[in-house]
Amino acid sequence: MQVTDLCFNLYKSFGHFNTVFWCDGADRGTINLLKSKFGESLNWESNDSFGRNANIKVRPVPFNRDARNMLNHLYLMVTKGYLAIEGDNPKFSKLLTSMRTCYANEWDLDKRRTLFSDLLDGLRLSLKGYQIN
Repeated sequence: MQVTDLCFNLYKSFGHFNTVFWCDGADRGTINLLKSKFGESLNWESNDSFGRNANIKVRPVPFNRDARNMLNHLYLMVTKGYLAIEGDNPKFSKLLTSMRTCYANEWDLDKRRTLFSDLLDGLRLSLKGYQIN
C-alpha cells in the first residue's frame, strides 16, 4: 500500500498531464492497487496497447514479451547519447555496475550473469515512454 500511496502522491504533486507509471506486469496485485487508486479498469490484461492514451496512467509491461525490445532500446539510448548517468555519484554505482556486467544473448538478458539486474529492469521500464529513430 505504501508504493501505491507514494505513486499517487507523486502524481498529485508533480503533474497530472505527463505522469505515467510503467510497471512490471508480473506483479498483478500492485498493479491492481495502483489502477484502483487511479480509477482505472482492472481488466488490463486484455488491453495492453496503450498508444498515446493519456488517460491510462498505470501501464503494466509484460517482460516475457517486451524484455528483448526494452534491452535493445536501452542500448540504443546509451549509444546514441540520449541517456546520461552521473558516474561520480555513489547513488548510481549499482546501476552502473549492472550496466557494465550486463550479459545478453540475442537481446535476452542473462540475469544470473548480470549484477543488480533488478536495477537494469527498472531502467528499461523507465525508458519505455521514450521513442527514438
